[in-house]
Amino acid sequence: MNSPWTGRQWQWRSLTPADLPSLTQCVELVYSHSPNPVGGAWSEEQLGLEVQHHCSRAGFFEPFGLTCFVLWQELPDACEIRLLGTHPQWQRRGLMLHLLRSVIKQIPRGKELWLEVHAGNRSARNLYEQLGFLEAGRRPRYYRDGAEAILFSYRPLFPPEKD
Repeated sequence: MNSPWTGRQWQWRSLTPADLPSLTQCVELVYSHSPNPVGGAWSEEQLGLEVQHHCSRAGFFEPFGLTCFVLWQELPDACEIRLLGTHPQWQRRGLMLHLLRSVIKQIPRGKELWLEVHAGNRSARNLYEQLGFLEAGRRPRYYRDGAEAILFSYRPLFPPEKD
């Protein structure tokens, strides 16, 4: 079955410094349309450092531009998703499911993938659980509205490589 997210109008790739204006705008839109309080504001400078020093994957649709993104950091024993989002005009279409599957395939063998989510963000929690993420813990009163953060971990099905 062909994915609706393929074809010449779609491009799936890492973010570059040239994408920073689009990324900054998308982050601002995602945060301003979220029904749940999310983290603090990300400046274009901070996003630039993330793009420069960490891993990223994003979907672009021509002529629209940036539709969704994931930024993650590789740590010694795991990878941590630091920021992700889908442009409000493209939400609830399966884009993040497609993108996170792509990200999971890029995680080095034997490493877990971590992320956190506002406890009230049921649709995101459902998505992560659908992908095989398991709840790994909670941070009480983590968000500014007093809600807790739910920590998720994705453990790959394959074992780490032996030295």
